[in-house]
Amino acid sequence: MLNKIKKVWNKINFKFHKKLIVRNLIYIIISVIIAGAVLFVGIYIGYSHRPDIDKISSVSNKNPQVDTKADFSAFWKVWNTLNDKSIYAKRIDDQDRVWGAIKGLAAAAGDPYTVFF
Repeated sequence: MLNKIKKVWNKINFKFHKKLIVRNLIYIIISVIIAGAVLFVGIYIGYSHRPDIDKISSVSNKNPQVDTKADFSAFWKVWNTLNDKSIYAKRIDDQDRVWGAIKGLAAAAGDPYTVFF
């Protein structure tokens, strides 16, 4: 009789441990999935909210060589918008855009004798 009780007890104990192991394994898998999703969302948000100047990869010497308090964020935002949405974006290469910006900078002086060729 004692042997039968031990066998039944061992079966019940094994089933309990099996359920506990499966439940813990499910918790671990769900935790890994949630952690991966949070990591992916964080990387996506960080990548999409980076400064506009960092989104440009085809222009060298992006950092100014002089101290200035001018805010170039509007310039880089327009640069990115023209690259992404303009139907003429493929006609003009990046170096021509830089030359055009320099011509506009010279024209901003308002002096007819200040020009850039």
